[in-house]
Amino acid sequence: MANFKKKILPLKLFSCVMKHLLVIVLWGLLSCCTPGNGSLLSAQDYDFGCHLHYLASDSLQGRLAGSRYDSLAAVYIRSTLLHCGYAPLCENGWQQFEYNAIKRSTNKQGTRFSRNVVMVRTPYDTSASAESIVLGAHFDHLGLGGWSSYRSDTVAVHNGADDNASGVAMLLELAKKITQYPAPLKRNVVIVAFGAEELGLLGSNYFVKNLPPHTGKIVLMINFDMVGRLDTLRRLEIGGLKSFAGADSLLHAIPNPDSLTFFFPPKVKENSDHAPFYAAGIPILFFHTGLHADYHTPDDDIDKINIPGMHAIAHFADSLIRWAVTTEEPPVFQQTGFARKSQ
Repeated sequence: MANFKKKILPLKLFSCVMKHLLVIVLWGLLSCCTPGNGSLLSAQDYDFGCHLHYLASDSLQGRLAGSRYDSLAAVYIRSTLLHCGYAPLCENGWQQFEYNAIKRSTNKQGTRFSRNVVMVRTPYDTSASAESIVLGAHFDHLGLGGWSSYRSDTVAVHNGADDNASGVAMLLELAKKITQYPAPLKRNVVIVAFGAEELGLLGSNYFVKNLPPHTGKIVLMINFDMVGRLDTLRRLEIGGLKSFAGADSLLHAIPNPDSLTFFFPPKVKENSDHAPFYAAGIPILFFHTGLHADYHTPDDDIDKINIPGMHAIAHFADSLIRWAVTTEEPPVFQQTGFARKSQ
């Protein structure tokens, strides 16, 4: 989750992913997604650990935007979605964008590159009247720290297990579940993993301003950012309650078998990738389990993730998504305003 300090994080240029590393990624993906290991092919359970152990590992060095490790994370996400039956919505599933950043070693400004992973459930509707829902999560984090770390004087891997490997794991497992929905669906399902969120929502802003062909009319965006720390009160924050008519009654009507306790902020927060969608007049919902002492520090590690809590959130989100892709009438946007302070 971005914290919007008014500086620019120094980055390395995007580098090519070496072929043998790609093979390693794909091998790890396939090995943890087979029936013998439970996980992705199960119709009942979610295998969040499969994704968390890769995305929040030291081997990805904190997934700094524009780095080779950020690129490896993007390859993993795209490969997982391809394996689940999703197709690229834009060229090869990549939506590359550029931005300016200051290189620490030279203190000079230069062009840097990052990308979104953009995939769609197949088959999908390419007609002019097609509607879509977007499910999103950002995959970048802070690398070895720097100005946006709350321990900016410490050079250490910031694994970002909660921020936001948890959101990506949720995104990928729900994407798999969606492929089991009975066809036909009334709306396309577009999965977007956003790059460079920590630099100021760069990936989501670029996506909203440069929608790929055949995206259709986006009628709802659901964002998963930091969903791995459900506390003992089982408190789940869902933002955007007033961004579309009837959201309140809808969310209270959805089955809640895991006894989640909901908190609905009255206004939309600007600190994550749902914000550009809302600014463009698109209904949004934002799933978030709250900030904690390990936020933007090297201590945001996988051993502190509440996996059963993620299962509970996924069960609720699955019911919500089923409604969104089958309801006759899509959500109708309404303006509620941005919150003035981000938490």
